[in-house]
Amino acid sequence: LYPQLLKALFLDNFARGREDGGDFIYLRDIKEYTLFTVLNDISPTFVEFFWTEAVDRFLRALIIYFQYFLQVWDLVQYRTENRHNLFRHRNSVIREEKWRLGLNDLRYIVAREYFAIVDGHDDASPFHHMGDDRKRLKSSVKTDKLIHELLLRYARRVVEITLCRNRHPAIYDEMSRLFRPSEIYRIKDYRKDISDIDLRCLEDPILYRVPVNAPIARELYRFNRKPLLRT
Repeated sequence: LYPQLLKALFLDNFARGREDGGDFIYLRDIKEYTLFTVLNDISPTFVEFFWTEAVDRFLRALIIYFQYFLQVWDLVQYRTENRHNLFRHRNSVIREEKWRLGLNDLRYIVAREYFAIVDGHDDASPFHHMGDDRKRLKSSVKTDKLIHELLLRYARRVVEITLCRNRHPAIYDEMSRLFRPSEIYRIKDYRKDISDIDLRCLEDPILYRVPVNAPIARELYRFNRKPLLRT
């Protein structure tokens, strides 16, 4: 009886409906696969947190950002490998500006969705140590830190699976650069040969002092945002 009950619960709450079709892979499928392949034990609290709409919005923004980031990264790698054979012309400046602005706008969306989670907005509120409707967990900054460390780890895995870039060093490095304070993060050796112009396209650092040290926080303060992305 117990296995039948578990099967019924699975079919009611987790199994994909027939109307979804079999030709599409949904974000929930990737999240299920990500958690299924985890070797360590995961708390039920984190699983519930990982299934919130706030985390879904963050993951979608992160996937879109890294899809474009890796396109620019591959172009930068090509330019680096062939720097002795390629010559700059006026179209180079136009393309570099396009890459830089495109990554800036996508980073803003990632920052917006990430700090909605950090601040405990929407359905992420129960998992924030200052949340009003937090019932099951004790108020603990340490617990919040653990949850968000796991979020960043599995978010990177979701990106790798979605984009079919398993263990891509650029994804790991960029995740560390965005979400770690600059005092902790250090540029990896494989970026040392990239020109300053190409690094500016990829990173476009912001010289703006904010209370949060992580570079992704500074994206919220960039002055030349398009109004459409502020809504």
